[in-house]
Amino acid sequence: MRKAHDKLVQVLGHRDTSPAAMAYQMLHESKYVNESMLQYIISYINMMAKSKIVPQHLEEIREVCVYLNNDLEELGLTGSYKYTR
Repeated sequence: MRKAHDKLVQVLGHRDTSPAAMAYQMLHESKYVNESMLQYIISYINMMAKSKIVPQHLEEIREVCVYLNNDLEELGLTGSYKYTR
């Protein structure tokens, strides 16, 4: 789990690239690359949200992933539907 987190942070958390610049760069990628990246991010969020034990330095990230996973479930993007309201 630590390796996956570190790799994701390295790619998405690069200080020289803003989220808007990253999105613009992704426009030039094939749809397969974009779909793969989106699926990877959704899988990471799902994995972190379902993890019962995470290292202390990832606990805040896990909490964010729980909220994001709930929203993704409501949208039907995780393969399961969970109505929370």
